[in-house]
Amino acid sequence: APLAMVVAVGGSVVSVDSPGLGFLLVLVAAACSIVEATGATNVLLRLTGAHDAQNVWSPGRGEGRGLLVLVAPLDGRRDALFHRLARRVGDPWLVLGGALLLILLCCVLRAFGFEGNGLTGLQFLLTLVPLAAVPLLVDVELSEPRPAEAEAAAAETVVALTRELESDLRYLDVAALLTGAHVAFGQGMRAWIRRHRKEVDVDRTVVIAIPALGNGGVRWSRREGTRLLSWRTTGDIARLCTEIAGDDEDGSAFDAASTKRRHAGDAVAALSRGIPGVAVSTAEDEPVDPQAVERARAFVAELARRIDG
Repeated sequence: APLAMVVAVGGSVVSVDSPGLGFLLVLVAAACSIVEATGATNVLLRLTGAHDAQNVWSPGRGEGRGLLVLVAPLDGRRDALFHRLARRVGDPWLVLGGALLLILLCCVLRAFGFEGNGLTGLQFLLTLVPLAAVPLLVDVELSEPRPAEAEAAAAETVVALTRELESDLRYLDVAALLTGAHVAFGQGMRAWIRRHRKEVDVDRTVVIAIPALGNGGVRWSRREGTRLLSWRTTGDIARLCTEIAGDDEDGSAFDAASTKRRHAGDAVAALSRGIPGVAVSTAEDEPVDPQAVERARAFVAELARRIDG
């Protein structure tokens, strides 16, 4: 992402004297950054070095007709300036994407012969957006993970559910996956899918991602991803979640509701590859409430049993 912003800034500057070349540079930067921000695939990220990250994978017994993969993050969140800003503005990728597209429009106008101080001033102001994003994004890369109790609760829940469900489910094997590089658009999950792509049958695999468990009612994602591009939860799974919430009429068991998660995490990594999936979390990440964690565990267990049925 920082590399894309640098290319976009360079393209915007170059377009003043060479509109065609500037347009091409901004187009590449915009396309790469937008595609990567949606979690669909990696482009410029392949050019950078990989940080140390590890997935912990406990496969199923291989006796069932299908596979249920329970996923939780292994790494803590990075409390970098970019993330603190993201919590305030909601979705900074929408701002960045909009600025890049408008810079691209300015380059097109220059290519058609439009000039003037107004166009130059507008383009300069728009260029400040990706320019300001560079140090924020580098800060994400260099910052240290901070303790994340909500992620730890999610990981513990996945381990407990795996033990509970492996003897309960009749048709599905149950596997646990704790992913590294979770905050970087679910790179750990994507690496697992690439490594096991020959083993994973998309018609017989279901992913339930538990990104974090804190307090409040259970929340399952009907749509997940950035505002640039989001992925709808698989229809049959969304229907089962709705049924579970409906059966809990007074909300005493789960207090469950659907939500839109504005993050391209582990569930998006699965959905974008055609693997049915859903993300289940709590209304709030902090502080961690053991009763809320137990409600979420019970909800996922019930969902798994209904999928198995």
